[in-house]
Amino acid sequence: MGRSPRLLAAGVSALAINFSFGVVQSLAQTSPDPTVDADAAWKDTTPTVVVTSSQATPAYRLGDRLNTGASVFDEVSIRDRAPGTGDVLQLLKLNPGVQFTTEEGHATRDTLRDLLPSEISISGGRPTENFFILDGVGVNNLMETGTSNSTLDFDWVRSASPQTIWVDADLIGSLTVLDSNVSAEFGRFGGGVVEIKTREPSRRFGMQVGYSMTSDDMARYHLSPSYTSTIVREQPRFDRRRWNVSADLPINETMGLLASYSRSQATTYNNWSANLTDIGDEQFDQTNVSESYLLKFAWEPHGDLKLTAQVTHAPYSNVIVSSSGINTLQDNHGGGTTARLGASGGRGAADWGLNLSYAMSDADKDAADWRYDVRGGLEPWCGGAITVTCTNGYVGAIKQRQNDLALDGSWSQPFRGGDLRLGFAISDVDAEKSRRDGGVYAFTGTTAVINQATGPLTFCLSATDPSCVEGRYAYNRKTVYPAYHAQVSLQTYGMWAEYVRDWRGFDVRAGLRYDYESFLGNHTLSPRLSIARELPWWGINATLGVNRYYGRSYLGYAIREKLTDTMQYSRTFTTVSGRRVWSPDWVLSSVTPTTKYSGQDLDTPYSDEVSLALTGDLFGGQWRVRGVYRDSHDQFSRSLVSTYVLIDALGASRNVNSYKMTNGGSSTYESGSLEYVLPLNRHTFSFSTNWSDTKSSASTFFDTPDDDLAGSTMVLFEGQIMSLADLYQDNQRRDFAAPFMFNADWQSKWIDNRLSITVGGRYRGDFNRIEASGAYQTVEGTRYRIYDVVQYHSSIDLNANISYALLSGDYGVTLEARIANLLDKIPDRDATYSSQPWQLGRSAWVGVRVRY
Repeated sequence: MGRSPRLLAAGVSALAINFSFGVVQSLAQTSPDPTVDADAAWKDTTPTVVVTSSQATPAYRLGDRLNTGASVFDEVSIRDRAPGTGDVLQLLKLNPGVQFTTEEGHATRDTLRDLLPSEISISGGRPTENFFILDGVGVNNLMETGTSNSTLDFDWVRSASPQTIWVDADLIGSLTVLDSNVSAEFGRFGGGVVEIKTREPSRRFGMQVGYSMTSDDMARYHLSPSYTSTIVREQPRFDRRRWNVSADLPINETMGLLASYSRSQATTYNNWSANLTDIGDEQFDQTNVSESYLLKFAWEPHGDLKLTAQVTHAPYSNVIVSSSGINTLQDNHGGGTTARLGASGGRGAADWGLNLSYAMSDADKDAADWRYDVRGGLEPWCGGAITVTCTNGYVGAIKQRQNDLALDGSWSQPFRGGDLRLGFAISDVDAEKSRRDGGVYAFTGTTAVINQATGPLTFCLSATDPSCVEGRYAYNRKTVYPAYHAQVSLQTYGMWAEYVRDWRGFDVRAGLRYDYESFLGNHTLSPRLSIARELPWWGINATLGVNRYYGRSYLGYAIREKLTDTMQYSRTFTTVSGRRVWSPDWVLSSVTPTTKYSGQDLDTPYSDEVSLALTGDLFGGQWRVRGVYRDSHDQFSRSLVSTYVLIDALGASRNVNSYKMTNGGSSTYESGSLEYVLPLNRHTFSFSTNWSDTKSSASTFFDTPDDDLAGSTMVLFEGQIMSLADLYQDNQRRDFAAPFMFNADWQSKWIDNRLSITVGGRYRGDFNRIEASGAYQTVEGTRYRIYDVVQYHSSIDLNANISYALLSGDYGVTLEARIANLLDKIPDRDATYSSQPWQLGRSAWVGVRVRY
């Protein structure tokens, strides 16, 4: 792929950014029009807008006093604050209860192409323990979400995400996060709830088209101070682009249709190995693509009935190519498809809703099944000495699918002076992972042995043997990864009830949730209680929440139990009439048993939570102060390794490692947060801060709890000999757990709402952890490992979005610039050695949006 358009794009980008900042600098001479109405723009029901007032949009709305864990971002806020990437979860950096990884900003070729949604931790939970809802459909991965460090791995996929299906920010009408004091309506989570709703069809015809782009010409790079290598690494080259188009198509006064399409693509550039004779050192590109197709129908035959139907198809393609070979393409799938039929309405004073939904997650990997490791000079396309290896092909096409079929319903009505809400949910989940036979043909042994497997004396006994080339070479080793097929299913049943009423001056929300999952076979009851009261001082409301949340099953262990052993074969030649004759028959030489996993008789993980919140109004804004304590038990983790003896296919005794999924994990989360949201004419301000302490004995499902790992081990810390288990007790969690954060957002709108400026970001404080130093010291004849306090540095992530409407009214044309890392800071100052060590500094997206 050529780079000539990039220079033109860079010029256009620079012009757009300079224009935007030039408008900002001219604000001092601009007089606002006090006649403008702020709320007119971009409503769901009126996509064609005539602006009549200037007023900024608050970053998010706080939940009511019984729902103190809720924060709601509306469509306008999302459009104004979404990053250039279109990842709507990045907006949750304004929420004090949501944590992101400390490794954001690494600029490897893989991360620059990555279009997956961000992984987040909510209120101390693991990123895999949140509950994601897309238009009423649960989109949660119960299978493998991790990836191998190797780009050429034969067992794992690379595009699996905790959120199985996602859409671009341009399609989203609202984003709600529930981080504490969660209603009984929601269950099966250990972190929080993220509810995403695409926008509704309008009753007025309208169309929107948007385009934006960025590239390495619009980005700066930095190296971490912790990176000490003297090797000079090339800065990565990349292009990223986004397109979207949507149409509101009203059918009549009661029916409407929304059709939309969005596409994001990210391309990085690399160079072929010099050993590839035909293309050596030439540039090649790899492109990831994320798409979203949405068709949404709404019909309101009368005021008490609404019928909806929609289909969302959101495929993702993550392409990886090895630079040292040919035919090495692997296409890692992600995303999937959802479909939903819904009905809602009223009956007298009651309201009801019923939904039937289907979700299919596609995490397949398309690739060749066999790889041939060619030595230099044996093929015309592979140069160099016999010690050079060039690859032809790939190992490990994989099918990984998850299908969810669900039915849920709700009913609410007044009841004895309060409001009663009831609901149910039933789902069937089928998970499948499989692989065909595959493997690697290679040469093994000394150079002399390899030379004997090459040359004009090579004779193939079978003309159809793919591992032998007459007169040139024959492979002497074959590694086989046998086929497997794993399929696991589960059914879930849930019911919930909630009653809200005023009782002697207290607002009370009392709820109870029942869940059953066939995979674990456990019945669970989750009590939920929220009590609020207005205090006699300054309109302050106080809310106490006491809640229990149960998690859900994880199918990864059941899938891994089906993985097969690795078989290795060898062969040698026989000399006949001076020729080296190679038979197609191989001899099994070794067996590598796969690590075994199993899990049975497990309890359902749960978290007990106590929260206290104070809310009120101040100077025209709203504030919220919260304290949250969570104590989580029975979390899924991995047992200590156990070893047993197995007789392999050769009849030899082999030691096999085995793990079980256990309930040995636990965690605690304590936090105190403060939030303030202030609309002030043409400006809005929001501030939040969070102090938290997160401790976790096992960060993932495949971690062994710290206490089990430590056992009775004694170590040296600050000159004292002490138990490693005791040392772990007060240790800070490494990632997704910054003890201090400060978030801020400012938006201002000028020139009759034509110019919008939004600046926001997060400060993450530094923290200390106790970690092994790698050094040892002998004390009184006993050797101890030394543990030290390791400091992780603070970081600032400040971003700016600027838009200017060239035209407004029935037709709209808007220029946009979205700038990440505005202060050009190093994102991760603690990153150490890497073959791709660069990190992104300031970078900009520029784009245009056209509306009719």
